[in-house]
Amino acid sequence: MKKGWEYKRLGDITEIKGGKRLPKGVKLLTTPTKHPYIRVADFNDFGTVDTDDIHYISDSVYEQIKRYIIKKEDVYISIAGTIGKSGIIPDYLDGANLTENACRLILSNNVYQRYIYYFTISPSFIKQIDEQTKKSAQPKLALTRLSDVIISYPTIKEQQSIVDYLDSAFAKIDAMKANAEKALNEAKALFQASLKEMLEPKEGWEEKKLGEVCNVVGGGTPDTKNQDYWNGNIPWATVSDMNCDILKTTGYYITEKGLNESSSRIIKTGEIIIATRVGLGKVCKLAVDTAINQDLKGIIPKNNNILRDFIFYYFIHKAKYIEDNGIGATVKGVKIKFIEGLSIDFPSLPEQQSIATTLDSLKSNVDRLQANYEKISQECDALKQAILRQVFE
Repeated sequence: MKKGWEYKRLGDITEIKGGKRLPKGVKLLTTPTKHPYIRVADFNDFGTVDTDDIHYISDSVYEQIKRYIIKKEDVYISIAGTIGKSGIIPDYLDGANLTENACRLILSNNVYQRYIYYFTISPSFIKQIDEQTKKSAQPKLALTRLSDVIISYPTIKEQQSIVDYLDSAFAKIDAMKANAEKALNEAKALFQASLKEMLEPKEGWEEKKLGEVCNVVGGGTPDTKNQDYWNGNIPWATVSDMNCDILKTTGYYITEKGLNESSSRIIKTGEIIIATRVGLGKVCKLAVDTAINQDLKGIIPKNNNILRDFIFYYFIHKAKYIEDNGIGATVKGVKIKFIEGLSIDFPSLPEQQSIATTLDSLKSNVDRLQANYEKISQECDALKQAILRQVFE
């Protein structure tokens, strides 16, 4: 405890009030009215509210729940479902109605708003609400338990100084993360531009339907209730295994019997697989012989006139087109006939190799910057938490 500081219950320095659920049978409106209704879904990760999809209530509904609002001077915290998302609303949402899955902290005179906000994203607060949260099918944080959360509490002047320090430190950390993100986005844009330009048909290129130059091979799933089909030594791939360009391992393995007595089939090392239902448009190369499920298709050249690496980049280029042409009520997909009917333009083998080599280099740079961004992002988040721990513990 720093000199001159006190420990306080959150309920001692704020008044905690819950939001209000809509009256039975009432639905939110997407057409703007004078009465915005803020949901937990509107809370973003940056301590404020996304306004792209704000919903509204009518005048008559507002009259029924008008006491359950949030003011721009408050701090909000989600208390159901997603627990602990906190922030400050934009000025123009002052007086908006608040969901029952969140609460507002109405601050006492000697409490600085952003000091409370920073506390609500600190490890100290997160640990305490985790301990206080009632574990159930839908996690819930009772307002009385939130009121008992302990906060280290300095004078208002010190609170303002701490907020100034945190604002400055966090701005520098965010700038580091933004610079890494900018470099990544620039590399992605260059790759996409190069991909489009290099695969654009040119004089001398040959045009075919994909089914004329490749066999499109489907897969399947062995009976999940038959234990004789599972836990064998044959890798069996689903879309969830396609998390990088090259598939090396799978989450499931099937037996020889499972393979032979189902519609699954093995696609050989070096071939390309694509997702034609779940994860529609994903593509990767195989580093091992792998059986595939029904949501995947193997793309196997019929002869040596077309390189597998060229096909790989062709499908990266076509991913958005395939996704846009998916059909289905819940999960969209495309059939083998659709894939076979795609037009593919390709040059000579040496030019295909040259294109693939150039794109390999550009994609390698994107992958390197992606890994760098993820590393910096994690380090930035950890640094923020370390600073908050230093302040509030």
